[in-house]
Amino acid sequence: QRPPTAKGVLFLTLEDERGLANVIVPPALYERARRVLHDEGLVLVAGRVQRRDGVVNLVAERVEPLRAVWLATARSRDFA
Repeated sequence: QRPPTAKGVLFLTLEDERGLANVIVPPALYERARRVLHDEGLVLVAGRVQRRDGVVNLVAERVEPLRAVWLATARSRDFA
């Protein structure tokens, strides 16, 4: 969501088996990562975690396509 009243801030919601987390993407980061956020199915978001009254927010500092991160760190595995 990118409501007009949010002054350019983008809000995302992540969900896993533990619950929900809000991702707050500041305007400057949104402008740099716009293509990744719109075109990629999976992204890696790194930032500062804030917890308050049971609500978890992640203030994004970096956004990257997940496949680029995975390919850079993946090692071949032999499961035989």
